[in-house]
Amino acid sequence: MNKKCCGAIIVMLLASTSCNSGHGTDSLFVKKKPLSRVPISDCTTCHNSANSPLLDPLVTNGSGTRGKHIKHYQQRAIACERCHDGYLNAATHMNGAFDTGDQLVSLISMSITGPSGSWINDAGPGTGSCSGVACHGTETVDWYGTNAWTTPACGTCHVSGYSAALDPAVGNGTPPAGRHGKHVTSRSIGCERCHYQYPASTSHANGRLDTPDPAVNILQFNIVAPSGLWSNDTGPQTGQCSTVSCHGVDTLDWYGASIWTLPGECTTCHAGSFSSALDPLLTNGSGLSGKHVRHVTSFSFACPKCHLGYSGLPSHASGVMDTQDPSVMIMAFDTTNPTGTWVSDTGAQTGACSSLFCHSGNTDWYTLAGVTLPACGVCHVSQIGARRQVMGVNGDFGANPATLSHHVTNGPGSDPVTDQCLVCHDMGMHIGGTVRIKNADTGAIIDYSSAAPSTLELFCLSCHDTTGALSTHRSGGTPTAPFIDGSTLGAAPYRMSAEIATHWAKSYGHRQQGVTCVGNGTANTGCHGNGHGTGFVGLLARNLTLPSTKSNWYATSDEPDYDLCFTCHASYSRVTKEAILGMRTGGNYQLDLAGAGVLPAYAVANIQTLFRDVNLGTTGRPYDDPAFFGSAHENLHMYHVQIGPAWIYRDSIPSSIVCISCHNVHGSETQWGWVHDSLLFSHVSGSGGDQYGRIGAVLNTLGSYPTSCTFNCHNIFGTTSSWFEPSDE
Repeated sequence: MNKKCCGAIIVMLLASTSCNSGHGTDSLFVKKKPLSRVPISDCTTCHNSANSPLLDPLVTNGSGTRGKHIKHYQQRAIACERCHDGYLNAATHMNGAFDTGDQLVSLISMSITGPSGSWINDAGPGTGSCSGVACHGTETVDWYGTNAWTTPACGTCHVSGYSAALDPAVGNGTPPAGRHGKHVTSRSIGCERCHYQYPASTSHANGRLDTPDPAVNILQFNIVAPSGLWSNDTGPQTGQCSTVSCHGVDTLDWYGASIWTLPGECTTCHAGSFSSALDPLLTNGSGLSGKHVRHVTSFSFACPKCHLGYSGLPSHASGVMDTQDPSVMIMAFDTTNPTGTWVSDTGAQTGACSSLFCHSGNTDWYTLAGVTLPACGVCHVSQIGARRQVMGVNGDFGANPATLSHHVTNGPGSDPVTDQCLVCHDMGMHIGGTVRIKNADTGAIIDYSSAAPSTLELFCLSCHDTTGALSTHRSGGTPTAPFIDGSTLGAAPYRMSAEIATHWAKSYGHRQQGVTCVGNGTANTGCHGNGHGTGFVGLLARNLTLPSTKSNWYATSDEPDYDLCFTCHASYSRVTKEAILGMRTGGNYQLDLAGAGVLPAYAVANIQTLFRDVNLGTTGRPYDDPAFFGSAHENLHMYHVQIGPAWIYRDSIPSSIVCISCHNVHGSETQWGWVHDSLLFSHVSGSGGDQYGRIGAVLNTLGSYPTSCTFNCHNIFGTTSSWFEPSDE
């Protein structure tokens, strides 16, 4: 049949049936709408079998060598206009000529799927190919042939080179239009991270942009969030990402202008709860897989120690695991290893750490070779990040000339060796960010936090007890000489060191006031600066030493000698320096040296100290002291601390009388003043309601430990008493 006759028949058919009358089962006309909010193509009003099988491309040009309308329209819901753009109103439309037998009449014109696409190689019926069409990438595909074709990479088609409408960085790039610019352009996140397997979906390449039909889900997340969801999609420019690992627990509007920041912790996303592929403990954990288990689980390393700043780099969250691309550097070391580098990375499962403090030489991340830790002094001779320098001329030990007392007493100019450090320190999780030390009796590990000084108390007491370092002493040492440094626990000049735990457990003392071992002398801390060494005796945080030579008594210049006590006790009204050392101007307890008009160093309204003296004859009481010291009344606290190396009555014999000569600051069973129990101090009620204290110890022992008076003046006076509340002031 020639074209003229065929055309006449078609005209007759159209005239008899009209364009909307048929409902054949194979007709395009009865095909359901592919997208609920988008009308079916107007072309199918006529081009369906109800009008004529000859007009139905699914019949005349459906699949295989006849053509591929079924594949494009029926299976993938690609509308007619995608490839026949504008043909409805073309002059050659409905002229009765089928196919493209006339090469000058082109019914093929690509829309956004390929505005530069063309129909070529049309030599007559059953010939012709698509070229330069976005959905087929760079391939030229024969419409009538049977050659196989695969979907190209997303970036092959979705670029402005084909059509700006297909380029999400243009059409859906920045808020409020969307955020492809941020994800793709700025951070190089691959399309498959969020549109996983979408190219194989039947709705792909149908020419419908965005998600006009929420039922057609173009979002599916791969390893970045297998449980991730695209939600609240109610039409164009709506929708949110939810439970996506790279955004942690946030739900983010894709089209809004809200600002988002990276989660504070890497493990918010890099955990098996999001995806096992994101958890380095699973994918890169130990042995030949890598050593995240060793560093993170065993040593408690924080991620930024080795991946410093990586979370902010464009390559982060791109979905590319490991370092398959050696040019993408995911390694950067923090101040713990400022010279550290990542070397020998030639692709997946290759690479080594180099120039690290914590490892000597190059250490291959993926092999099973062991490593040895360097000596402590290699790293700790310098400041490491926020951690202070521990050794060297500015450190805590003997190499620092300003440091006077240490746990390890190797001598001036000497720092401890590694074996001495290991008496106290556990290295099982070294540089993990937590100082781990050993219980000296059991070896159990104790985590110390400088923010909570009491965490060190158990450690201190475990060594400063009667058994010493029972289980942690250095090889060749003993529990009482754990460092092998010439010093012995419990022996002078460390006599008190073996008794501290015993005293600490007594009924009265600083422990009951909330004080612990280590601190700066303020409330809820302790008196000892740190466990290494300080500029003051006894590892104290502040000065407590012998008084200096005086030109006169009651000088406030003495305060620096008692800095620790006076600084801390300034917060407690009953035990301030004014309360302990003060006297009322013009009162009985004001001492005027030879009529020189010397005023009290601390003038108070009324004397407060409960440690006073009244000489014999003033009250007539038998517990008055003899009139030996020239003054009828004495503030005995002031009197004792003023006895210095050049005290007038002892020909420059040093007295060594300081606060701790009489008071056991670690603890006492003596309620009144917490004095050393060995003094047998008691509170006594005298005649007439007098209150006084009495030392019950044999007085000739006061020159011995713990008072250790160089000159024991009390052994010549007999029983010694002190007034609490004298009757005449």
